[in-house]
Amino acid sequence: MLQLDLQQPLPASTGRRQLQSSSRTAHHGMPSCSQQHIQKRSKPCRPHSTPARAQAQAQAEAPLAPVEQEPSSTKKNITWDTLGFGLEHVAPTMYVAEWSPEQGWKGELRAYGPLQLDPSAQVLNYGQSVFEGMKAQRSAQDRIVLFRPQQNAARMAEGADRLSMPAPPADLFVGAVQQLVRENQDYVPPQGKGSLYIRPLLMGSGGILGLGPAPSYTFAVFCAAVGAYFKGGQMTPIDLVVEEHFHRAAPGGMGGTKAAGNYSPVLTTQLAAKQNGYADVVYLDAKTDTYLEEVSSCNIFTVKGRHIKTPPLQVKRVSPTISCHFLLSAA
Repeated sequence: MLQLDLQQPLPASTGRRQLQSSSRTAHHGMPSCSQQHIQKRSKPCRPHSTPARAQAQAQAEAPLAPVEQEPSSTKKNITWDTLGFGLEHVAPTMYVAEWSPEQGWKGELRAYGPLQLDPSAQVLNYGQSVFEGMKAQRSAQDRIVLFRPQQNAARMAEGADRLSMPAPPADLFVGAVQQLVRENQDYVPPQGKGSLYIRPLLMGSGGILGLGPAPSYTFAVFCAAVGAYFKGGQMTPIDLVVEEHFHRAAPGGMGGTKAAGNYSPVLTTQLAAKQNGYADVVYLDAKTDTYLEEVSSCNIFTVKGRHIKTPPLQVKRVSPTISCHFLLSAA
């Protein structure tokens, strides 16, 4: 069993600030969580824990939640061996629920398509929005399974609370995801060929002029058949460059929340890194510029011998991924 090292900090590299991984990082809802080879020490970490997440974990009797399905149903006109990570194979059905103070949440499956928003929608003016990322995959027994969807529901509830939004109840969240996967099951690739990527969104869709919470909200979930997030494939090493000017998050800020506005600010450094041949960017802590903290789109951790080392998720500057949380709790 892997042991979790809680003793040593993880400083950034000196000299040439570039890293090469042996596999993958723990993505913010994107493909897998595995190991990085970085010959450095790590900062202390304990699994991120809040009452909402603890309750969700207690409710999950098993990490994999099966979805009822027709046997061996897959989309015939998709070339599974060449799947990329994009919307080329977006599924035709999505789930949409609306919330108002008078009626609460009411949702339904509908055809994938545009959502109606007024120019005054809170999300368009003040950015009241959080999202999740998760996958449905086929098991060796050809069953479609989800990995701990209750924890995605709990993490969205935490983010909604941070942005003063009503969160969809866990049973509505998980039920919507299960309905969506069941309806689009022929977009779930064969085992080992990819996954059905699922994107739940919560946004302040009601109109508002002055700064404040939206009067109404929309919870939407769509999905697409995808391959590996990085072009080289799921287990191909990637090169990362350490960013020394911009920061991903700061103490007391929003780094631990999957708010939509947390992600676009990394594009300027990420695009520059890709132009120079790197797959992504590693950010340092904002307080000391000393410790490796997070990659643009994912957590980062190292495996050295029998020890896992990771930045501290409990300080809420780093978004806690479900897969990384599972590995840390199981180590």
